[in-house]
Amino acid sequence: MTTDAMSRGFLEQAEDALAHAEVSLSRRRWGMTVRRSQEAVELAVKAALRWVGIEAPKQHDVAEVLRAARGKFPASFTGDIDRFAAWSTELADKRIVSFYGDERTGEPANALFGEADASLAAARARQVVESVRRLIGV
Repeated sequence: MTTDAMSRGFLEQAEDALAHAEVSLSRRRWGMTVRRSQEAVELAVKAALRWVGIEAPKQHDVAEVLRAARGKFPASFTGDIDRFAAWSTELADKRIVSFYGDERTGEPANALFGEADASLAAARARQVVESVRRLIGV
């Protein structure tokens, strides 16, 4: 499979994850919104990396790889790299508890996040996905 096809495949998965995040947000499933938003950001960033010929590592936070690849992207994208990288790290840090909750305290995921958390996560995911969509010309 070509780099172009892989990039588009990751972007399609990112769009699906974002759609699930939006549905979860509308259903007031705050934890799941954060989780699916994290997945959307991860997959969109991996799509961008593949677009410039970099195979992203099989990990959830690819912020450092994105920052290191800054010189491979057009100027229209590089201005967002630090922000997108920060969001990738922030959401990756919330990945486990946004799905499983906090088993030490017995708090379910939906109790750990509120509407503001979920709305912010979804908005950030939307921005990353839209930017990557423009980058690869979809």
